[in-house]
Amino acid sequence: TLIRGVGASPGRYTGRARVVPVGPEPPAVERGDILVVENAGPAWTPVFPLLGGLVLDGGAVFQHAALVAREYGIPAVVMTREATSVVPDGQTIAIDADKGLVDLAPPG
Repeated sequence: TLIRGVGASPGRYTGRARVVPVGPEPPAVERGDILVVENAGPAWTPVFPLLGGLVLDGGAVFQHAALVAREYGIPAVVMTREATSVVPDGQTIAIDADKGLVDLAPPG
């Protein structure tokens, strides 16, 4: 199953999805997690160095989260519209930000 979006920071990564609701506090993530969220604002920047990837339902290529992802070299796919409702928390997913794809069933 593929989710399509727009690549906002290039690269590919396979890891554990950490699906979280939007809130004022940065989410608890572990090193290498792929953060899957509706949107991520400046308050969440401190967790970015831990991330292996970023997937947003909304966002834009020139928004803060995308810019910070590029600075840290974190593959990011934005504007998926549905990732938080389709990706189960804890599932292994693969993102290909070069193509703007999120694969819910990556080859093992």
